[in-house]
Amino acid sequence: MLAPPRVFDGILSVVWALAFTAIPLVTLHVVSGGKVGRLLRGYGVRAFGLSLLFGIATLMASLAVALAMRPFAPLEPNRVGDVLANANALAVSIFLVRTSIQLVGEEVVTVLPLLAVTWFCTARMCIGRRGGLAMGIAVSTLLFSAMHLPTYDWNVVQCFAVIGTARLVLTAAYLRTGSLWVLSGAHILNDWSIFAVGYAGSHLPTGT
Repeated sequence: MLAPPRVFDGILSVVWALAFTAIPLVTLHVVSGGKVGRLLRGYGVRAFGLSLLFGIATLMASLAVALAMRPFAPLEPNRVGDVLANANALAVSIFLVRTSIQLVGEEVVTVLPLLAVTWFCTARMCIGRRGGLAMGIAVSTLLFSAMHLPTYDWNVVQCFAVIGTARLVLTAAYLRTGSLWVLSGAHILNDWSIFAVGYAGSHLPTGT
């Protein structure tokens, strides 16, 4: 079982998450000619509702695929329950802050290749809009799935099938709204739901 992170280590992890998010966001700002603000529109009640809707859809879609695959392929659990098992309130708070920032960064890192590949295919390869978008979705989904290989003990099937399915729903949220906040909100709600289950599971009283 993992020991709870120290406060200093937790703060460093928040700094790392900020850098992980800021660097690709600045890159996106540069390559878009300063148009990144379109992705960062205001986040109100309607936007939160869309995040909630897509967050639930992401969770349900990935769960359905996981249940369908379980009889045929072993799945690795998310280890967050072990990480938080002995964490105090401050450590949990730092963990949630860090993961929320990191998840925004994951979305920026995923949106970048989606936009880049779509643009390259349509503008340089003369592929139609639908074909270029399909290529962008395929590449960004593969990259997003590969990012999760270390988290799930390099379980290729789980990452590219279960996580890949979740990515497709999240990408649909972006294509539907064009908002990085709606997209990130859906991702955060999805992952925090998983964290909550893991945390609750490690703190439930056990019979003797």
